[in-house]
Amino acid sequence: MDRHVNFLIVQDTYDDDNAEEIKYPWCWIKNLSRLVSKQTFNRQHKVWICERCLHYFHSEDKLQKHEVDCSEINECRVQMPYKEEDKTIKFKNLSHALRVPFIIYADFESLLKPIKKQK
Repeated sequence: MDRHVNFLIVQDTYDDDNAEEIKYPWCWIKNLSRLVSKQTFNRQHKVWICERCLHYFHSEDKLQKHEVDCSEINECRVQMPYKEEDKTIKFKNLSHALRVPFIIYADFESLLKPIKKQK
């Protein structure tokens, strides 16, 4: 059985100084369309959402037609690097680099005004 399940993490604490590990509860999103349509579109009409690309539709027929194309176009697969030296992402194809019309070198500390001491 190949089934996609959506979860929502609920963060109710924003204490950055807390040294203890904070555990957040997870909620099962049973109906993604219901959750998103009322939050995003502010209307009572049902919205169908493609769970692969999160595009929304106003009819189920349009969603079904979209899912056929979306499953072929957005073939997502995570592929981890095999070699130790490939674990860092870096730009290697300098021949594909584009020239930019300008470069900015900024030193914002040079713009600071001296603080006058009060007597």
